[in-house]
Order: sequence, then structure tokens, then C-alpha cells
Amino acid sequence: STSGAIPRGDSARLAAAARAVGEGDLGVSVEVRGRDEIARLGAEFNSMVAGLAEGQRLKADQLRIQQELKIAQDIQRSLLPARLPDFPGYRFAATYVPAREVGGDYYDFIPLDDGRLAVAIGDVSGKGIPGSMVMSMVKSILRYEMARRTDILDVLRTMNTVILRDTKPDTYVTLMIVV
Repeated sequence: STSGAIPRGDSARLAAAARAVGEGDLGVSVEVRGRDEIARLGAEFNSMVAGLAEGQRLKADQLRIQQELKIAQDIQRSLLPARLPDFPGYRFAATYVPAREVGGDYYDFIPLDDGRLAVAIGDVSGKGIPGSMVMSMVKSILRYEMARRTDILDVLRTMNTVILRDTKPDTYVTLMIVV
């Protein structure tokens, strides 16, 4: 870090600080004394370096957020069926394109013990990460309850109770199950 008074007419320290910034040192500053043109230039230089450092920090934060969203996308994709079921008499097609990086839409194909197939399609209120988190909860509860019960209405009642208990009052799920 280059610091110190800039003598009147002497721009050597300001030039050295500019070289340091050019080499990537955004911790550099110059001590500003007086009110002449070089002092004003030094003050502007310090302001510019602080702005560059803040921009670099924001860029690093943005990159971290993008990486975390990519992980969230991968997790959400893994919660949806990897392949469509092969079920006699039916052909299935599905696609998922969230409004944002991730979302609260849900579909699933759940084979039942008696040879039938349950098809679930749902939409969680809201978008983005909160919706995707509730969607993962919906899938977990649905899969668990479908393994324990045969009556779809019992499954939905239990799901409703759990979701109401464990989410905010303005969160809801529209869910259809077809067997």
C-alpha cells in the first residue's frame, strides 16, 4: 500500500499508487493534504480505488450466489423423475422450466404396490428458492405417506396437516394425484 503526503507539484506517490492498482492492489491509497489539483486528484484516486474494491467484492458475491443457485438447480432437478415410467397403455411426456433459476413446480410418478401408478402434479405458491424448498418437502412427505398408506385422501389429509404446520400462512400447495 502506498501512502503519504503528496508534496505540492510532486505526483510521484500518486503515480506509484496508480501502478500498484494496475498490478491488482486495491488496498492502496494516498494521503491527501492541501487543496491543489494534485490533492484533488489524490482524493478522486482514493474514491476510485474504493469503488473498484467494492465492485470486486460484489462480483465475488455474485459469483458465489450463481454457484449456489447452480447447486440448487441440480438438487431440484434430482427431485424430479430421472426418467418417465413405462406403463402399459400410457405414454408420458414431461418438461420442467422454472420461471426463475429454481421454482416450486412438481411432478412425480409413484408406482403403487397393487400395480397401479400414481401421477402427482403440483405447484407451490411463490417462486424461486422458497418455492423449491417447499417443493422438496412436498415430495418427501408424499413419497413417505404413499409408502405407508393406500388411501389417497388420507395421504392428502396428512400432507395438508404437515404443510400447514411447517410453512408460513401465505404458503400453499396445489397438488393433484391421479391413480
